[in-house]
Amino acid sequence: MVETEKQKIRKEYERKESQVEVKKKIEYSTQLNSMRLKVLTARDEAIQGMLAESRVNLTSVSSSATYQALLTGGAPHHFSSAGCLTGAGTIA
Repeated sequence: MVETEKQKIRKEYERKESQVEVKKKIEYSTQLNSMRLKVLTARDEAIQGMLAESRVNLTSVSSSATYQALLTGGAPHHFSSAGCLTGAGTIA
């Protein structure tokens, strides 16, 4: 009778020990996922910042006289002297 009670106690202890291990693994996984989400959020914020800056720069560049001249065929001196453009204003 005493042996069966000892076995029951051991099994209960093992079951509880197993539950504790599972809880620890779940907590670790939750913390790891939380950190991953923070990294992804920071990465997304950085990308959004770069996109906003690119939009501002694109607006600035596209309204410049040099860009307008390039579009209309009046290439700046450094493009035409390098042989990048033919006489008709097309890329060779």
